[in-house]
Amino acid sequence: MRLRVSSIAAPGILLLGCAVTAGIFWEMRSSALHNQKSNFSMEASQRAERIVDKLQHDFVELDALRRLFEGSEVVEPREFILFAEPILKGETDQRVFWVPCVRRESLKAFEEFAHSSGLSDYSVRELNAKLEPVPVGARDEYFPLLYSEPSRVYKDKEGIDLGTDAELLDAMSNARRTAKPSILLRVLFPGGRLVSSSGSDEPNPSSLALIIVPVYYDGTRGEVPRDESLQGFVIGEYDLGKTIEHVIEEIPALGMPTSLVDLESEPAGRTVYEHLPRLGTRLDSVGDLWFNRDFAYAGHRYRINVQAGSGFVLRHPVDWPYTIVPLGLLCSCLAGLLVQTQLAGRRRAESLVARRTEELQMNEHMLNGHARILRLLIHSAGQSEFQLREALSILGETTQSDIVSVCTLEDVSETSSRFVSWCRVSEITSQRIHTWWRDALSATGPWRQTLQSGESVRASALSSPATGPMGDLGVKSMVAIPFSMDGRLGGVLGLLRLERDGRFSDSEVRVLESTAHSIGLTLERHEAERQLRTLADRLRLATAAADVGIWDWDLAEDRLVWDRRLAEMHGIDQPPEREIVAQWVQRVHPEDVGRLMEQAHCAVHVEGALDAEYRIIRPDGEERYVRSMATVSKDEDGQPTRMTGVIWDITERKKADDQRRESERFIRAVLDAVPAHICVLDQSGTILAVNHAWHELARLMGEPPKSVSEGVQFLHVVRDIYRIDEEYARAFEDALSSLTRGDRDESILEYQCKVKGATRWFIAKVLPIPQSRPPRILVVHEDVTLLKNALEERIEMERRVLHTQKLESLGVLAGGIAHDFNNLLMVILGNLDIAVHDLAPGSPEAECISEAVQAARRAADLSRQMLAYTGKGRYLVHPVDLNALVAEIAQLLRVSISKSVVLELGLATQLPSILADSAQLQQIVMNLITNASEAIGGAVGHIHIATGVAEYTESELSRSCLAEPPPAGHFIYLDVRDSGCGMDLETRQRLFDPFFTTKFTGRGLGMAAVLGIVRGHGGAIFVDSEPGRGTAIRVLFPAMAEEELRHEETGERPSADIATADKPRATMHGTVLVVDDEVAVRNLCTSMLTRIGLNVLQAEDGEQALQMCHERANEISVVLLDLTMPKMDGMAVFAEVRKSWPDMKVVLSSGYSEDEIAKRFPTEGLKGFIQKPYTLRVLRETLERIMNGSAV
Repeated sequence: MRLRVSSIAAPGILLLGCAVTAGIFWEMRSSALHNQKSNFSMEASQRAERIVDKLQHDFVELDALRRLFEGSEVVEPREFILFAEPILKGETDQRVFWVPCVRRESLKAFEEFAHSSGLSDYSVRELNAKLEPVPVGARDEYFPLLYSEPSRVYKDKEGIDLGTDAELLDAMSNARRTAKPSILLRVLFPGGRLVSSSGSDEPNPSSLALIIVPVYYDGTRGEVPRDESLQGFVIGEYDLGKTIEHVIEEIPALGMPTSLVDLESEPAGRTVYEHLPRLGTRLDSVGDLWFNRDFAYAGHRYRINVQAGSGFVLRHPVDWPYTIVPLGLLCSCLAGLLVQTQLAGRRRAESLVARRTEELQMNEHMLNGHARILRLLIHSAGQSEFQLREALSILGETTQSDIVSVCTLEDVSETSSRFVSWCRVSEITSQRIHTWWRDALSATGPWRQTLQSGESVRASALSSPATGPMGDLGVKSMVAIPFSMDGRLGGVLGLLRLERDGRFSDSEVRVLESTAHSIGLTLERHEAERQLRTLADRLRLATAAADVGIWDWDLAEDRLVWDRRLAEMHGIDQPPEREIVAQWVQRVHPEDVGRLMEQAHCAVHVEGALDAEYRIIRPDGEERYVRSMATVSKDEDGQPTRMTGVIWDITERKKADDQRRESERFIRAVLDAVPAHICVLDQSGTILAVNHAWHELARLMGEPPKSVSEGVQFLHVVRDIYRIDEEYARAFEDALSSLTRGDRDESILEYQCKVKGATRWFIAKVLPIPQSRPPRILVVHEDVTLLKNALEERIEMERRVLHTQKLESLGVLAGGIAHDFNNLLMVILGNLDIAVHDLAPGSPEAECISEAVQAARRAADLSRQMLAYTGKGRYLVHPVDLNALVAEIAQLLRVSISKSVVLELGLATQLPSILADSAQLQQIVMNLITNASEAIGGAVGHIHIATGVAEYTESELSRSCLAEPPPAGHFIYLDVRDSGCGMDLETRQRLFDPFFTTKFTGRGLGMAAVLGIVRGHGGAIFVDSEPGRGTAIRVLFPAMAEEELRHEETGERPSADIATADKPRATMHGTVLVVDDEVAVRNLCTSMLTRIGLNVLQAEDGEQALQMCHERANEISVVLLDLTMPKMDGMAVFAEVRKSWPDMKVVLSSGYSEDEIAKRFPTEGLKGFIQKPYTLRVLRETLERIMNGSAV
């Protein structure tokens, strides 16, 4: 039966194929013809409709121009051009004209309108037989061409009367009569177009058309208008052929000839335009594939004919079904051959299935074993080696292998690090198996390279040589299957058969490869679990050492998991088993919740990480500061799934930070309160911090504080901002370098700089900040200008004090000498005076005594100069004109000074008077001019004397040579300047010392007397001198107040003299008590008083004088009392006498002046004063004045 089916199967299939092929051919042919006709109808109708739309659109635009003229009284050329521009923008050649209807009586007015519209040369004309423009003839109406656009086409035809063209006039009359557009297939003028606007070739004359549209004044349409209502014609000149070509270019349809036919032409059916495609002609039509479209246009009926040409047939072929016939026959033959082949293959497959069934049964047995192994490996956690050995035994039983081994490799270049094997033969130890595999898988082994490439190795029918790994175990066949761990060769699964010499089949190898892969995954999982346990142990130790808590937030389930340490931070014993974020937020300080949740939201949806510090509140109410850091995990779609992080307690750090900030604020406040200018630098000299005083110094410098603030180089500030000298700047640079290198511990620099134009001194201390990391440098600038000035003032004051003490000592010495000298002179002059009175007139001894008296008087003058130096001389003060006194003295001294010295006077005008002793002033002027002349010596020079008025302050007067300068105020000054040799510092310091002189013959009392006189008058003196530059001395005298000047002018000034007013002389009688510690003075006074008729009592000291007053008070008329005495001085005696005997008259006698006595002692009740040495006449006059004024 199977043989018969096989013999008829192929011919039957062939016949069936031929029948099916014929049916398919007929159906495909019918479908192709139908599709061709449908496509032609669609494309032809689309083309025809687009042509009609385009032609109608052109007419609509021309009709719009008509409405412009009907709606406007006057259309200017500019308006015509603007309105015609859109019409002329088409792709086809178009012209637009305006032809008005002009009556004969309006012809002239019309031409004037044209001229006013800008057509200056316009005139109505007509064409003669030669088509030349000539003046128009007389007619009732004219139809001149007024506007044309584009104007350059018929520029020379403007003004031509179109009514002279019979054909055109007939078309216009027809449009005028019917009030409808009329079409004329021709150009406007017989000469045709002069210029093509598109630049294309000359158009087909048969496709050119004039469309004439009548325009009326009242705009009526559809009725027969009156002749006088016609305004003119809007004429459009179109190329219908180009319009059709343009449409065909827009909608390309190859192989379709198209024509435009005028149905109302004579003869009827004249073709206006015909489009022939490049492929085929109009005779190249296909059956009944024609399309006609009739339409009305400008009063005519037209038809568009479209037919299918060869090009269309090529685009829509209908012959392709013929290819199906040979193809169907070929397929039928192939099908018969295929069936025949399949029948033969079926027989072979049946035998193969039998063999495969046996293999499948064996594979099923292996797969069952593989499944057992997988279950065993899956549940092998923690007992990997024991479970792996069990799996190998199962694998050995299912594959009928004698030895099954697994060896893992840490690296492909190393021997196995783990070896597990199973052996059916008990005599073969695991060590022998391990040694066999180690040799087989060594770098030089037979299978190492193949296994590294990932391919399994099979071997069978192996020999058993005396040596080598194969012979050692008697292996007959084997398979070695590599498996991967962590993406690299992780180990080998090896199966050995010792007795059975059979090759491992492909199916067995595939199952074993799956088993090896599972073993590799299991071992990899075990290794990963071991590493995870190790990492977990390390993490637990690390978190315990770092004292941090761990948390995990499942974003999908909103579940938060803590560890024990985090629970301890929150003050609870155990972490909650399941807590949502809303519950955990209740443990956060309310003030920090909003900020923390905002940061968490930003971390989850934007940044992917969280770093936040906040406060938590423990159950006991304690607040703790914590810091949380976490990262966000995302799924494959990039959506966040969980956030895992750590938290550690930073409360102590926060406290330390608060203390540090408080300390910094305190230090900052202290630094800002310190008046010193402080800045902190790094090792490169960059400013890190400054205090308030540092900024204030910058403001005083006129610089903004930011120019000396953080980030600026210190040396730049020193050089460019403070602008100190380069010497000091280099010193700062050296100090910073030394500190950086560690050469010195600190540097102290003193420098000066200008602050608001004034020089100020600073001391800068540059020192390292102890224990600063990184090293920092502290620079402290202190303004020591006041201290330096005070130090200089103190030094100057000490110098003045020393000088004053010296002068006082010299003054005391000079005063004592003068006092004692006066006592001696008193004895000498008194005795000489008595001797002169006792000599007879003309006695030869009188001349000798007179010379002795003169010498004694000069000695008395010397004593007065010494008293003048001490300021204890007697001054007879009165208003003095300083100018007059200087002029008088200068005139007297011109004779005595050197002839080579010029004496110049620069006296101020209207100089106020001063209250002074004129004799003392004369001595000052004479001494200063004499010293100036002697300083010049025999050289040529000049002395300049000037006077004036000036106001002096206390600071200016403090530079005076006097230890006690006068108070500030107005002063009269006397300047004496010379061009002499000048003085050095040592000479200037000793200038006013008594007995100091630089001249061989000098006595050294001149300048000392000047100083004393100036001191006595309450003035001041300034000296300016340098060697080689001369000397300038200025003497100041207090200016008189107005009240003092008025008293002096009226004689009302209180006298400084303690003597009473003079009275008429009376007879002298009485007793005088002479009190003096000098015996010679007492005896001299006794002799003088006896000579003038007075009784004399003597006392050698004050105590004896008081005793005598007690005993003989009624006898004593006058007490002549010495001032300086031992035991009790004269003033003490005077006080006691005035207390006990108020009416007793006391006359004081002393070597000091009366003014000095008045300054030092109270003189109230003192009747008179007489200065030693005095003469008998002076003594007599004094006693007469006192005794005659008494009530005796």
